[in-house]
Amino acid sequence: MNTLTHALLPVIATSIGDRKPYWHRNKLMLLALFGALPDIINPHIMLAARLTSWSHGLPAFLTISFMLWILTFIKQVPLDRKLAIYLAAAYLFHLFCDMISGGISWLYPIKGGVIGGYFVPPAFWIPLDLLCGIAVYLIQYAIPKYIRARQSITKNKL
Repeated sequence: MNTLTHALLPVIATSIGDRKPYWHRNKLMLLALFGALPDIINPHIMLAARLTSWSHGLPAFLTISFMLWILTFIKQVPLDRKLAIYLAAAYLFHLFCDMISGGISWLYPIKGGVIGGYFVPPAFWIPLDLLCGIAVYLIQYAIPKYIRARQSITKNKL
């Protein structure tokens, strides 16, 4: 999948699953960043490069998760445990998405071996980017604006 899809899918899942005021836009942006982080810290264009990418394996995920956990204990860093868990989950979700769209080497650089396959063919990757962009627009902007407008109309009628 493309990096845009990796960034937007955790935002969509979080926005649908947890509609509390906890999720401000800057936290959603950080969540999107962590969804795309494996591609950002070790860019690749070809699938073969992804299969030998140190950022696309379980050791990298465990390292990132451990670093996030450590940051929750530092008072100068405004990172609470809930956000750290969601950020780690966004990273792991990226790995899962790559697993179903070509496969990854879960234990690279420790051990080779590809897990996954082309369950989501490359022909669907750009349409997925577009659908994810539309979904984020609807979930974050259009639907809340519509709901607020309907509520203000209802209040004015009373």
